[in-house]
Formats: sequence, C-alpha cells, structure tokens
Amino acid sequence: MLVAVVVFFLIGRSKEKLLPYVVGVGFACCLNPAADRLERWSVPRLIGSFFLVGCLVVFFTLLIVFLAPVVID
Repeated sequence: MLVAVVVFFLIGRSKEKLLPYVVGVGFACCLNPAADRLERWSVPRLIGSFFLVGCLVVFFTLLIVFLAPVVID
C-alpha cells in the first residue's frame, strides 16, 4: 500500500516530465494497427512508420493552420 502511495506521489510531482512520454505511447498504440496493415500490404515496417508519422505531422500542421485564425479571432 505504501508503495502505491509513493508511486502516485512521484507521478503527481513529475506530471510535466511524463506527459510527452504518455502522449508518445498513446500515438504508438493508435498507429500500431495501421503499421500492421501496411506491413500486410508488403510495405516495410520502417517505411510504413515514417509514412504514418509524416501523415500525423501533416495532420497536426494543417489543424494548426486552419484552426489558429478561428481561435485568435
């Protein structure tokens, strides 16, 4: 029980440092099925991973470009 309390206390103290890792794990879990599908289509895993990360970057870039003017106004 004491170990659980200590773990939760340490997680609470280091939220800012853990957030990028948690987001990265979330993206990895979401993109893994798509990488598996590309691999079944005979696309090498490395190329499929680069393609999916590139698509993710393009998506978030377009999201920022189109939503920033709406949010600012």
